[in-house]
Amino acid sequence: MGRRYRRRSQVNQIISDSVVIGSRLPWWGALLFGLISFVVFYYVIPHWFESSLADEASSRIYPAMEAIYGRGIRLFRYIGIGTAAVGLYFAVRNYFLPLSANLSGNHVLALLAKLIGRQLD
Repeated sequence: MGRRYRRRSQVNQIISDSVVIGSRLPWWGALLFGLISFVVFYYVIPHWFESSLADEASSRIYPAMEAIYGRGIRLFRYIGIGTAAVGLYFAVRNYFLPLSANLSGNHVLALLAKLIGRQLD
């Protein structure tokens, strides 16, 4: 019988990858990574979506584009909050405990970052 693979969403993969990156950086690198990823995902990409949507304001398919872009904006803001939480956690953790985190701790942290991002979004 063949092995079955779960299909993971790209959002969960981005947050899980940011956990791995943050765990390997020094405290100032994790803080900088969290800050830059927050600004990019929470402000820059949604602003680009909104400006693209404003260009299509006179189109007949504007309501459909608004729904699609609105979902994308909300998704990227969720990613921004999750990656900022990861960066902040690892900045504090790596400042006090310079040892790298274990794999099971990374999975728990990824889950917590996703939950925090969903609640704050």
